[in-house]
Amino acid sequence: MTADSPPVPSLPALSPASRLTVPALFADSGEKATKRLVEYLTAHIRNPNTRTAYARAVRRFDSWCQEHKLSLEDIEPVHGAAYVEQLGKTHSIPTVKQHLAALRVLGDYLVTGQVIATNPFAPVRGPKYSIKKGKTVVLAAAEMRLLLDSINMKENEHGARTPKAPEEFTIAELRDRALIAVMGYSFARISAVLGMNVGDYRQQGKRCWVMLHEKNGKDHQVPCHHTAVEYLDAYLAAAGIAGDLRSSLFRRLNRHRKLAAGRLDRREALAMVKRRAVAAGLSRYVCNHSFRATGLTVYLQNGGDAGEGPTTGGPRVAADNEAVRPDPRRDQPGRGRAHPVLDNILGCSLAPNRLYLTEGSRVPGRRPLPSSTRPKAVADVKAIRKGQELELVYKIDGDTLTVAMCLGGGKKRPTSLDPPKEGGIRLTVLKRVKE
Repeated sequence: MTADSPPVPSLPALSPASRLTVPALFADSGEKATKRLVEYLTAHIRNPNTRTAYARAVRRFDSWCQEHKLSLEDIEPVHGAAYVEQLGKTHSIPTVKQHLAALRVLGDYLVTGQVIATNPFAPVRGPKYSIKKGKTVVLAAAEMRLLLDSINMKENEHGARTPKAPEEFTIAELRDRALIAVMGYSFARISAVLGMNVGDYRQQGKRCWVMLHEKNGKDHQVPCHHTAVEYLDAYLAAAGIAGDLRSSLFRRLNRHRKLAAGRLDRREALAMVKRRAVAAGLSRYVCNHSFRATGLTVYLQNGGDAGEGPTTGGPRVAADNEAVRPDPRRDQPGRGRAHPVLDNILGCSLAPNRLYLTEGSRVPGRRPLPSSTRPKAVADVKAIRKGQELELVYKIDGDTLTVAMCLGGGKKRPTSLDPPKEGGIRLTVLKRVKE
């Protein structure tokens, strides 16, 4: 290293979880190897979680090499295979595959930097892993309520559980309750929730929203459930940070159990979730991801689309003051155009998986339908585009609308709501969404 060369940074700045310096395996191999390792963990890897995991894999391999007195130039594929075999005896298969991936990419990076001649981990085969059912604990709706009630309720002198008064909540309880509610009702990943600032929780129209900064630079604006709104408002009021829009929303607690300025870490959130779950009598395997799995499971059980959840990158949910038009890809006779029948006779607005019936609507050009549990015939409805009469049979039973309609001219009106046997007749079932 020359006098004008900048000093090589050490690993403490790369991984907050560790305060170690550059591993001896690379420090003993010279400045070039050390610099290449630091570049690999800083410039090559962008995601901080991946950087931390890969740095941990490098440190563990360094310890194994020191134990077997191996230098960087001595490592061959047989050593890599032996390390993988030994690691598999103490760690799970996904962990072994992650460590092997970290070392394999590092080996390629060292080869391109001309530190070593060949990548010793390139020919090493890792263990196979296949799983059909996830291991994440999914909570039932009653268990989710039990978890929240363990914070909201208290035991009186007679042993009965009663709701706490607002002034009886500690700031830790308010923060934990709001954090659990946001994770459960928004299906968000823990990193996205903890990365929120106070300004990411806002009101638009009559509805409150949260802005989630997901991985790969994606921002999702998600409507906030009324229970999460209640808990967030109570937490912000007690914390007194509602006006500090650029500060962290979910913060650490200091040793005096007061709210500090630092952002809550996902490991601290995990410890809190496990502690709250055990206190509520739930499984000790409940984790941060359980709330995302629980929310998505309930969403799918209620007829939701797997590709259109609030944080899955699906179509955006419209605000209350925004006109929503039919999705041209869904339940429609042709792509790229609105549904003429439903839009004309129902006086409704369509959004993905949503139907807002406006029975009694006075919108010009739209005809309201009275509620009915028996099929009714409608024969004097004009289509928007072709101007022809369309005949149909419909039934409104509570929040469910069933329509059997003719799509082409010259067809006879369906006589029932049985599944159609002839072409040109479409059977559509829609449900009203209760806001």
